Amino acid sequence: MVKSFNSQKGFGKIPILLFIIVTVVAVGIFYQLKNRDSKPLAENTAVPGSVEQKVNELWGHSQSNNNPYLGVPCTSNLEIQFTHDFTEVDKISSAEPTIITPGNSRHRAWLNIRSGKVPVYAPVDSELVNGVYKNARGALDYDLHFQVSCEIWYLINHLTEPVDKIKNAFPQVPQTDTKINPPFKEPIKFKAGELLGYTTGTPVAHNFDFGVFDLNHFNDELPADGGSKYGKEKNFICPFDVLPEKVKKSYYSKIISSEKPFTNCRAY
Repeated sequence: MVKSFNSQKGFGKIPILLFIIVTVVAVGIFYQLKNRDSKPLAENTAVPGSVEQKVNELWGHSQSNNNPYLGVPCTSNLEIQFTHDFTEVDKISSAEPTIITPGNSRHRAWLNIRSGKVPVYAPVDSELVNGVYKNARGALDYDLHFQVSCEIWYLINHLTEPVDKIKNAFPQVPQTDTKINPPFKEPIKFKAGELLGYTTGTPVAHNFDFGVFDLNHFNDELPADGGSKYGKEKNFICPFDVLPEKVKKSYYSKIISSEKPFTNCRAY
């Protein structure tokens, strides 16, 4: 065998050399592919002005696990289902919906209470992450912010009689302004349909607010809320559209006619 190999020594080195070249090329291609796939999101290209670019900007060009508006940890979920009414629709006399006209935007719906007080429920599994107990403009009540996922959150304002686990999360003395406080150290979990409390609404109008925000939705024609690049104004949607179909239709029937031309609630 040794003699046979030596008799072909001019050709025996060629397969070895080819093997080395192929190996070096393969390793080089492997590392190029690996480096390409591991580039941070910030280096990915997107068409200027596209939804992809806006989402990249919103999430800080990273696979963040923090809601960029609420500033708390979150879990991404694009398949959110609001399964319950947030109050009892038959106790609402009329609804002043979200409005999407520049200079006159309303990023939450106003629900006018027929009489007395109404219950308020969590419409979906969610977490109370921050809010404020306030005494402002003649109203002594709570403004509450709930996180559903990294993409979806909602607010309920003017809750006058919260359940104990909400009431105990805030100072006993109300603030004299409406500034939202920093997030709680531990969010307060609520199941869909769970009672949040009761409300008589504001002292004069007897209404309360419900707003829903989708951080993958952009209202380009509106200015940012409060000077923030991605404030509430950028991401609000019609809050009735996320509700179960029968409940959604009931709220649409209560939208006051004078505001129908201006609202983004246009499903019917």
